[in-house]
Amino acid sequence: MAAVCLTEQVDCLSDLGQFDKAVEKYEEVIKLDEQKGSLRNVAIGKSQLADVLRKQGKYESAIAEYKAAKVIIEQQNDSTTVAAICHKMGMVYQDLGNYVQAETAYRQALDINTQHNRLAGQASNLGELGLFYMYKLDRPADAVAFYRQSATIHVRLADLRYEWVSRSNIADALIKLERYDEARTETLRSIECSSKFEHIIEQWKTFAILQKIEIAQNNPAAAKIAWTKAKQTYLAYRQRGGYAQTGLGRLADNVLALIE
Repeated sequence: MAAVCLTEQVDCLSDLGQFDKAVEKYEEVIKLDEQKGSLRNVAIGKSQLADVLRKQGKYESAIAEYKAAKVIIEQQNDSTTVAAICHKMGMVYQDLGNYVQAETAYRQALDINTQHNRLAGQASNLGELGLFYMYKLDRPADAVAFYRQSATIHVRLADLRYEWVSRSNIADALIKLERYDEARTETLRSIECSSKFEHIIEQWKTFAILQKIEIAQNNPAAAKIAWTKAKQTYLAYRQRGGYAQTGLGRLADNVLALIE
């Protein structure tokens, strides 16, 4: 019970952004689980500790904790959790600027999920590889290939919410490649997918992508319509309690600046 109570405390501390205290509590939980011989809980605790260390920017320490957790979980033949840890390690290596190690970790996660035919896991790994190739390696054509594979899996799973994400990502990469007709097709499909979830997702981003396409193809009237729709959906998103998007970059800042 002591470990359970501490875990609940540490989750709250992490949610509140009190990371130093969260780290102390995680270390305390891990020691208790080690004393009980509960190796799986030790591994979970180390993985959660690594999550917080990453938020603190302590990337090397986060990697060390992920590796320790991975060794324990591998011994328990839990391939699902191993894949998840590999995926997280890829993200930390990316934070460190170690792109070779990042791609290795991402692909290891993908290989594990592919081997065990876990489609949702594969789609997530492929999407992350797409983002990696798009924004870290500046290889949008390769990013499109990963995004398309992810979208195909979401179609198989009838997962419209994440098909929306994949289609938007494809469109964004195609714009950079100046393949505007293809980008338009993907964007319209993305809007179609998102229409069923507009109360819970950031649909305005997709309309902002459409506006970029209309501008690139010299369609000012259509661009204005898309821009208006982006504003409307962003305002609706904020009114529903969505967070301000000033830190998210390429689309968010433009829309936020326009309405404020």
